[in-house]
Amino acid sequence: MERRDYGERRTDNDTHLMFRRAKLKTREQKTEQNLEYPMPILQAGKYFSLTPCQYSSNMDNSKMFLYWGSGSGPCWKAMISLAEKGLWEGCPNKMISFSNKEHKTDEVFTLNPRGQVPTFRDGDVVVNESDAILMYLEENYSKDGNRLLPTSGPERAQVYQRMFEAQNVQTNIIKELVVYHWRTKPEDRDDKIVKERMEKAKVELGYWEKALNGHAYMVGNNFTLADVAVYPFLAFLMRMGASFREFPALLKYYEAITKRPSVQATWPPHWKEGTTDPILGEL
Repeated sequence: MERRDYGERRTDNDTHLMFRRAKLKTREQKTEQNLEYPMPILQAGKYFSLTPCQYSSNMDNSKMFLYWGSGSGPCWKAMISLAEKGLWEGCPNKMISFSNKEHKTDEVFTLNPRGQVPTFRDGDVVVNESDAILMYLEENYSKDGNRLLPTSGPERAQVYQRMFEAQNVQTNIIKELVVYHWRTKPEDRDDKIVKERMEKAKVELGYWEKALNGHAYMVGNNFTLADVAVYPFLAFLMRMGASFREFPALLKYYEAITKRPSVQATWPPHWKEGTTDPILGEL
């Protein structure tokens, strides 16, 4: 992005000064217009800014609405973040059915052209990606006691890294093993492929075991957005039969985060109804 310097710069050219002043006045007018008529939709973070948003001062969760699916890692991330901010209780929401393709209805498409969940609305603002929702809530609803981003630059960078690389758990384990199991007939499953992918899954979990580095949380000694991003995927692995027996630090981490009030308050409803096929029993 081009950087423009509008700092003081003296010149004897009166015409140039007049031009610069007019240009600055125009920019100020545009800024005022943007504050009065804000961009209403933030899709996939395209227009997302890390600067504090002007909406937050007059909003509570009564103007929010979340479309979500039970057991969806991305949806659960948004729900945990809302709970951590004290916004989940009483928050208007709708649990959609994936099997009935309710995320592909006009009701969702109106807010999210991709037909995916989570889809989140806060007044006139719509945010359609889970990590963008986490950042939006952090920038607009943080206060002392519920901040999920460190003030330290290096620690904040670590949180960002863990947040965005959490997707590797879904890509390298869930899609490679769970989705393969679901979409492949038993007689067509290749044991060699499963074994190879299981070894890769252990490599991925080994990375997260090492990432903890003796800490109670993914970054340092405080619960952060890194934990919000990683935990739902680890919980899904456990739901699918993983035991983490080769990863004691990760198991301890999972058990501790599971007890957190924000996690308990947002626990996937259908997970309470019973167990499932232990697809990941070797993990």
